[in-house]
Amino acid sequence: MEDERWTTSPEQYSQTKHALNGMNEDKDEYGLALDDIDADIYLDESTRENPLYALNGHSSSAVMNGTSEGTTSQKLGDRWSSNSSKPAAMTLKEQEKIIEEVKSENFGLKLRVFFLEERLEKMSPEHMNGMAQENVDLKANLQRILSELRQYKELLTRARATIASLEAQANCELQHGMTEEQEEEFRNAIAERLELIAKVKQLTQRIEAMEQEANAKDSELLQLRSRLGELDAQLDDTEELKARYEDQIRELQDQLMEYQQNESRLYERPREDEGWKVQCHELEQELAASQEELSQARSEMNAMNRYMEQQKDELAKARMDAAKLARQLEGERDRRPYSQDDVDLEELRKLYEQLEAHCHELVALRKEDAIRHDQQLEDIVAELDDRTAELAQTQEDLRNARHMLHSKDKAIAVLEEQIKQLGLSLQDIEAIHDEEMAKMKAQLQSGFAASLRTETVPLRDFQQIREDLEMSEQRYLKIREDLELSDQRNLKLGGDLELSEQRNIKLCNDLDLNEQRNMKLCNDLDQSEQRNLRLESKLRMANEQRMAAETLNAEASEQIAELTNELNDRDDRLRFYEEQELQLSKDTEARLKLNSDLEDLLQVIERNKAAIIEKNDLIDSQAREMDTQSRENNRLNIKIRKLNDANATLEEEKEQLETELRDRATTVAMLRSRLTELELQLSKKQRDDQSAGETSKSDLVERNTLLFTILQHLENILGDDDRLEGNMLPKPSNNFDYFSSHVLSRLKSLSGLFVLFERQAKELENKTLVKLNQFKKQMNMRLMQLEEYETTINKAIERQKKLRSQLAKKQTENEELQAKQLLLARTIAELKGRAKSSDRSRDVEARFRQLELKLQAERTQYVKSEELWNARIRELEKRTKNAEEGRQRDRQGYKEKLAALHDANEADRKTVDGLLLQNAYQQEIINSRSQTIDTPKRSNTPSGSRVERGSLNLDQLWNRIDHLSKSVDREKSKNIQRDEAIKNALSRMSGYLDRRILDQVADILYEELEQVE
Repeated sequence: MEDERWTTSPEQYSQTKHALNGMNEDKDEYGLALDDIDADIYLDESTRENPLYALNGHSSSAVMNGTSEGTTSQKLGDRWSSNSSKPAAMTLKEQEKIIEEVKSENFGLKLRVFFLEERLEKMSPEHMNGMAQENVDLKANLQRILSELRQYKELLTRARATIASLEAQANCELQHGMTEEQEEEFRNAIAERLELIAKVKQLTQRIEAMEQEANAKDSELLQLRSRLGELDAQLDDTEELKARYEDQIRELQDQLMEYQQNESRLYERPREDEGWKVQCHELEQELAASQEELSQARSEMNAMNRYMEQQKDELAKARMDAAKLARQLEGERDRRPYSQDDVDLEELRKLYEQLEAHCHELVALRKEDAIRHDQQLEDIVAELDDRTAELAQTQEDLRNARHMLHSKDKAIAVLEEQIKQLGLSLQDIEAIHDEEMAKMKAQLQSGFAASLRTETVPLRDFQQIREDLEMSEQRYLKIREDLELSDQRNLKLGGDLELSEQRNIKLCNDLDLNEQRNMKLCNDLDQSEQRNLRLESKLRMANEQRMAAETLNAEASEQIAELTNELNDRDDRLRFYEEQELQLSKDTEARLKLNSDLEDLLQVIERNKAAIIEKNDLIDSQAREMDTQSRENNRLNIKIRKLNDANATLEEEKEQLETELRDRATTVAMLRSRLTELELQLSKKQRDDQSAGETSKSDLVERNTLLFTILQHLENILGDDDRLEGNMLPKPSNNFDYFSSHVLSRLKSLSGLFVLFERQAKELENKTLVKLNQFKKQMNMRLMQLEEYETTINKAIERQKKLRSQLAKKQTENEELQAKQLLLARTIAELKGRAKSSDRSRDVEARFRQLELKLQAERTQYVKSEELWNARIRELEKRTKNAEEGRQRDRQGYKEKLAALHDANEADRKTVDGLLLQNAYQQEIINSRSQTIDTPKRSNTPSGSRVERGSLNLDQLWNRIDHLSKSVDREKSKNIQRDEAIKNALSRMSGYLDRRILDQVADILYEELEQVE
């Protein structure tokens, strides 16, 4: 992240670009003009007096203005070769042109400074304030998440304490023995414990997810802090580089001043001294103003870390000049003898070579830094893209979770309706049972009244009573079958939710108790039949006594027998009625208990609804948090776009600065070439003087002045020397040895500055290498995460195929159940055809109609369930497609599901064993009845034919019971196969479940399969 102060608007950028282009054009013209001036600097007395030659020289310089740098250097080399003659002096027009060009350059620099000042005024530290506010927001979010974690941990401790207390109570009650009510309470406690365990597991999963989010946010905070540290380090580096760049700008300014002074000193002539001095003074003033503006512009540009790139082309040119100097010096050595000037030039050449090597290394390092910065920007952009993708995935997961909660609410409403229907069916069954008991009472009363009136109880009435009892038993069996069907429905509905399963098991237990009570009623009826048999035996004895005592006293014996019979009958009736009243009171108590259980179920459902509402609120809060995070990511994206725009503008400014530096480097190279030419001329003059033996005072004065100006420029670059007394520079005319030693010491100090610059450049290189390694590690981590996501997606696709195969199996099972329904419909139709003879058959038909209505309702429910299943399959396919990007889940959920399935299967097995016991008990009753009926079956009386019909009905019932037992065995085997298939599927899936998103998708699919079952 870079400072927002370096970002500019498009208008400012266009204005600065236009100004810089104008400046570059002016500088090109100015460089060519300076070349022309340099070409005409060194004049001899013979050539100065010839104006025509001067005009020719300036015409050649005018031609040079339209050519490139290569051609200008080549022409200058031709002009200054040994074969060509020396150029003439400059005219006043050319000098005026130079002054105008310098003024235009000054104007361009002023424009540039104006735009830079305007840009500085528009800058503000808003970016740093925004980063501080973002850090504060992240800290507040972290504290809030930590408080939520504490609350969940407290809930966990409470739940564990309640579980421990329930286990202690259960162990105590199991050690001491329990009644039926205590067993029911114990079962309720176990169910509540299972609910608590499920809630605790959900809470633990949620706490783990929250902890992971907290860790992720902590890592983000650490990243932001590291970025802030990097920004602080960059600011410190920019300040240091600012100071260095200012020093370098001062050096360049001093070089320009030296160049101007050299020009002014070389053009000194007694005739033009005054005019040149005035013009040079004006030029110095203008250049001083332009240099001040240049220093301000350089200080702003140098804050952008671009000094190394600025010096690249300049050092390349310096290297070329050094090579040329080396060649020229080697030629000069061959031509002239060894002198002190040669030593100086040799030292200068070595310094140039050192500078050239250092600059070459710095340029290479700067290129590597630019490549690294580009890679860092690309990594940051890729990281933000990944964050946006993760946010989109989490939002989709939240939407899917909401949809699942909505579907669960619908399933709970369906279960409530089914519970209400079961309650109504229980009330209908109880009403039918009461009606049958009332009918039985009325029949018994009518039978006993008839026996009292006729004074004998014939065998036909007893057989009729037996038939009525058999019919009541058949009705009771039908009622029991209805109850068994209701039990099976309850067991099927219990597969949707674990809570509803436990409540349905309670209802089944209550129904089993009712069945036991009904069995007691059957036992009471059997006892009443035995009493009737005893009465028959007593009546037979009384008849024999009456026949024996007819001769003695018929009337007295009849009255005594009637009285005894009446007394016995009344006693038996009273006992029977008392037992029935007790049984009815027990039945009413059982009904009240069932109603209370139903109310408890409704309360539990309401609690579940409240819990679901709370979960929805939590999900909404999490969705809000995700929205805030998405907003923050959008802010970061906007900031990165701004940074990219700023980088683009900086790159364009960098290119412009490079072009400017190239132009300036060309001018410096030309100046250095002129210096070499001057040295060559001086050496020629010295050889001429040595050969001729005549030294002119004017030449010595010019040489001394030139060397003195060079020393002045060095002092301006390096600062005043403390060793000098009164800041008085040594003069070559007084003591040349002291003067040369002083110049060499100043050049050595200049080389020391270059060494410091190289050292700091290496430190910057080390810092950039450390940052590059950090970014490489981050890239490797990202690549590993991408590979893991690809593996999870492939595993999810394989799991989807397996689930589709399970769906095909479920469809085949549904078709088998439809075939069973058809068989039941046929058996019902056959029973209807058989039961059309008597009045009692009408009751049976009415009941069969009710059963048909129930079957139709079940068929409609089955059709609805199929439609729901198809819709859910489509939804599952969509969800699997959406969940291919990220899947995670814990393996322990499947273990819990397996335990729940095992518990459900054990409950089913218990119910099946209870049904088998009931069938065995009914078989024993039927066998006992068949033995009692065998005696009258042999006679040819109409009662015998009724007994035969009853036996046929019993045979049919027995066949039906066998059929039902076989269907129960089939269902049991299917349940076992399902358990094995589920275990195999889970064992296969346990190897593929390494990520949480995949496990969540599998959990949702598994719950929907249970709902469909």
